[in-house]
Amino acid sequence: FGRQAFVGFAGHFGSVTLGRQQDPINDYVAQYTSNGAWGGWYFSHPEDVDNTDLGFFINNAVKFTSQNNGGFTFGGIYSFGGVAGKMSRNQIWGVGGNYSHGAI
Repeated sequence: FGRQAFVGFAGHFGSVTLGRQQDPINDYVAQYTSNGAWGGWYFSHPEDVDNTDLGFFINNAVKFTSQNNGGFTFGGIYSFGGVAGKMSRNQIWGVGGNYSHGAI
C-alpha cells in the first residue's frame, strides 16, 4: 500500500489530518531537490534515505499544516508509533516551513 490514507478538517488556522501521510520533508524540501523538481528517481539517493522521492509514509500520524501567511507556511507531524504496550517506541515527529513570496 504505497499511498496516503487520511481524514481531517480545515479552517482559517490551517488543516489537521490523521492517518498514513507524507512527512514534512516531502511538503517543504523535496520540491527543491533534483529528484523532486525534475529528475525523478534517477536522482534519488540510494534507498531514498532522505525521503525526497516519496519512498516512505508515516503511519498513525497527526499532521498540522498552516494557512499561507504572507508567503510563509509551516507544519508538523507526530506519529504515535505502533508498538503495543510501548507508546513511545517507534514514534516519529517532524517540523518544516517554507517561504515563497518574492525574494527574501
